[in-house]
Amino acid sequence: MSDWQQHQAVLERNDLIYPDAARFWQDGHILGNGDLAAICYAPYGVEWTVNKTDVFDGRTGARRFLKDSAVRARMKKLGTRQAQFLNKEECSAFSPLSKSCGLVTLRIHDEYSWSAARPHKIKQRLALAEATDALQLDMHLSHPRIRSFVSAQSNVLAIRFAQVGAALWSNRIELVRPLDADLNRPRWRRLESIQGTGKGHHRRGGTGGRIWFAQELPMAKGRARYVMMLAAVPGANAAVDDRFNQMLSVRYRVSASQVGGAQQLGDRAWLGLEGNADIFVAVATSFEAKEPLAFAHQLIDAAIEKGFERLETEHQKWWRDFWSKSRVEFPDDPEVERSWYFSLYETGSLLRHAPVPGLFGLWFGFTDAARPGLGPAYTQDQNVQIPMMPVFAANHPELAQPFIETYWNCKDRCRRHTRAVYERPGICLPLTMNQLGAEVPSGGYRYSLIGGAYSGLILVWTYRFTQDAQLLRDRIYPYLREIVRFYVSWMIRKPGGRYRLDLMISPEIRTLSGDDIATLALLKPCLEFAIAASRKLKRDADERREWEDVLAHYPRYPTKAGQFVNGADIDRKHFTQASYLLYPIFPGNETDARLLTIAARTLDALSRRDIEISYADEPGRWHYRRAWALFFPTMTALRLGRVAEAWAGLKEFLRLYLKPNGLFSHDPVIELDPSITEANLANIPAGEMEIPEEGVSPLTEFHSTDAAVAATTNPLAKRLTSPASEGSGAFLMAATETLLQSHGGVIRVFPGLPAGKRARFKNLRAEGGVLVSAEKTDERVAWVHCEATIPVKTKLSNPWFDTGKNAVISSRLAGWREARIVARAGPVGCQEQIKLSFSKTGERVELKCA
Repeated sequence: MSDWQQHQAVLERNDLIYPDAARFWQDGHILGNGDLAAICYAPYGVEWTVNKTDVFDGRTGARRFLKDSAVRARMKKLGTRQAQFLNKEECSAFSPLSKSCGLVTLRIHDEYSWSAARPHKIKQRLALAEATDALQLDMHLSHPRIRSFVSAQSNVLAIRFAQVGAALWSNRIELVRPLDADLNRPRWRRLESIQGTGKGHHRRGGTGGRIWFAQELPMAKGRARYVMMLAAVPGANAAVDDRFNQMLSVRYRVSASQVGGAQQLGDRAWLGLEGNADIFVAVATSFEAKEPLAFAHQLIDAAIEKGFERLETEHQKWWRDFWSKSRVEFPDDPEVERSWYFSLYETGSLLRHAPVPGLFGLWFGFTDAARPGLGPAYTQDQNVQIPMMPVFAANHPELAQPFIETYWNCKDRCRRHTRAVYERPGICLPLTMNQLGAEVPSGGYRYSLIGGAYSGLILVWTYRFTQDAQLLRDRIYPYLREIVRFYVSWMIRKPGGRYRLDLMISPEIRTLSGDDIATLALLKPCLEFAIAASRKLKRDADERREWEDVLAHYPRYPTKAGQFVNGADIDRKHFTQASYLLYPIFPGNETDARLLTIAARTLDALSRRDIEISYADEPGRWHYRRAWALFFPTMTALRLGRVAEAWAGLKEFLRLYLKPNGLFSHDPVIELDPSITEANLANIPAGEMEIPEEGVSPLTEFHSTDAAVAATTNPLAKRLTSPASEGSGAFLMAATETLLQSHGGVIRVFPGLPAGKRARFKNLRAEGGVLVSAEKTDERVAWVHCEATIPVKTKLSNPWFDTGKNAVISSRLAGWREARIVARAGPVGCQEQIKLSFSKTGERVELKCA
């Protein structure tokens, strides 16, 4: 078995299989290439909801933004540290939403007439290795097969409708634009049947046709539009040899597949399908082409010219290359392994194009609401950044490039907005913004100014894991410099010598405070990196001296009674979204022993003041109300070496948020009888918390407005709940970190895997660009391989340090003779850390227990 065949076998055992196909988009199988996406499901026939990253409502609903000086003057006059008056002064009732492009519906015979054919039994399988969805339809005398994929390279949705039997020969393919009160009526066009003259089976046997519509998008300024186009070409005539065909009267027997004439009525247009067909769908926008209609035709022309098979072969090759970059196995925990692969699949389907998708990824569809959609696009206090976190360790740092380009393309607008509203230099990324970089009003909460530091951290990680000098010079440092400029200008030098980060709102807290702990935790590595990069690139020496002074007198993380608090001015009784208290440890990557001790105390105390705690659960049990609220305590437990606690958090993630289609919901879904969950409210511990402008109250289930979101007796609840892309990013990051850590310049293998559990992985990536592979039996780590992608020095935490065993190390470089070294790992003279030095790209070090 080749390495790829072994990998393919692992992928196949984790395919997503539905014995009965999904019935609605919330439960559908996902397909995507980072720009174009589809969700496949089968309410009766088969349907694809199509989405695209640059199809969105471009309005912001902004009236005006008060300048920072005016906001401070108003607070001083009111004698408050709350900026809630901005909720009325700046916000409107309007909320911009992400928009689905349209639907593609394959109607198989009649559905609702008195003589309609009985519905097929539909089995659905999403093959991860090929990123292709296959539907197997079966009923008496009818066994069609459907394959669909969003091309990894050609930006079309390709659908093959095959093995169509003579019994149900006449069908139709529809292009649908459902009602949306935000949008004007689309302009429909259809190209009547055209004779196919090209080569290949997709041109044989008759005619093809195209239908399309042009849709204006609402924008704050200017105009934007998109065109959605569908083309169908006749396929091979499998039914001619179908034995059922011979049962028909001669005049009804099938002779050839063909595509019928185009028709349009109301919210849809359609093409008749006689037999088999290949269908291609494209969406083109005015953001990517001056003439979207012409561009859509080009996309369709190119797809038809290639044909389904060639398009599919190229698509599968891209995904084979993608999967070949890393591999994991959890033999004892198949549900963890399955979710790791599916989460990586979603990440690869989502993060390949600028602008990157927002909170809900590309996995949303139409409802019967007047304004269907989800949004706004980017919420900068973690929702945009979490999906990016795992791409580095999973060895897909290339997926960070679209994220970087998204913000780079908005930099000028963000810089002007920062100067006009916050009256500071540099770039302050607004709490919420759309794909064009325009701020979406969020009232007083817009003073949660963590976004720049958070996105800056992703830039820092990009370099630490890739060491890409050109990316550092052209994108990372120039943008990071703008971010640092803003925060340094927001600092105030205190009389005692230390700086103070001026008034901000710690995420989800609402109360303004100095020294917001979350922003301080993320800004510090940005500042350190900017200083180092400035030296390396020999740029901005004058500014660097100012940055060095800030770092030398950096604010301390605020603590009270030996625990982290959200801000220097926040009372310990103040309610908290406790996950943000843990940011110094993750994602801030602090390794100082004193801070780890404080973090451990804080983690132990979370349930006492965390507004995210809910008791709508089983007897004696509580959970977090949101996926990210569980993610950060789980990651902190991993960093603290609390393995059992971290592993329990990983399993809890699956219990609460995993949907049957492999995606994760933003809020938990628990199937329990209300009598159980309501009785469990008696287990809420005694205590109280302070809510600003409301006073102090005892702990209850209703500190958050979403008290009722968790538990229900509806067995379809998980299927019906909308997904959020940050869930996959959070799970992928946590599951990968159970296998490999590399923060602080030390590589650690299996740091979060409980004793007695087996696992293996290949080519996960450590900081410094080192690829690591390892295997652990139920007793111990069997071997570790490290390979350099660039010359680098690093350290490996000795996995046999406390076993009394020796490690046999062999160093291997292509063309060199193998050298063997024995590293003592016993109790006397042992090495707790093994130093590794790679002088050339491709050099490998192999370690195993003697």
